[in-house]
Amino acid sequence: MITYTVLSIIGFILPNLFIIETILETGKYDFSELFQSMIQIFILDFLELIWDLMP
Repeated sequence: MITYTVLSIIGFILPNLFIIETILETGKYDFSELFQSMIQIFILDFLELIWDLMP
C-alpha cells in the first residue's frame, strides 16, 4: 500500500515537471495557454491521486 502511494505521488509530479522543463528549454510559449493547460492537468492529476489514495 505504501509503495502504491509513493508511485501515485511520483506519477502525479512527473508529468507536471515534464511540461515545465519543456517550456524552460524552448523559452517561448503562450503563457495564458500554458497555465490553462497546466492547471487542467494539475487538477486531473490531483483528482486521480485522491481517487488512488481512497481505500
